[in-house]
Amino acid sequence: MIDLHLQNQRLFTKWLVKLCNEDGIKQQLIRNKYFKHKSIGEVTKRATDSNFWKSLMNIKDQMMQLGRFKVNNGAHTRFWEDIWIGNSSL
Repeated sequence: MIDLHLQNQRLFTKWLVKLCNEDGIKQQLIRNKYFKHKSIGEVTKRATDSNFWKSLMNIKDQMMQLGRFKVNNGAHTRFWEDIWIGNSSL
């Protein structure tokens, strides 16, 4: 039997990864509506947001603690907040 709660978390995590790594039309629409020139770590949920966005934000904190990210050009890097590879607090 499939654990639907776990399956749902996995699907929202996949969406977050796509938002961080891909530039498709769906990702651009979501970024334009919710990001407002912020990084994934800086965006939050509001009471007026869609259920989809609220669900993404519920998964985001867990993903940010467990995920690893490339700096690339540094435009979306939160220098003091992000966990760095080799960080002793891991």
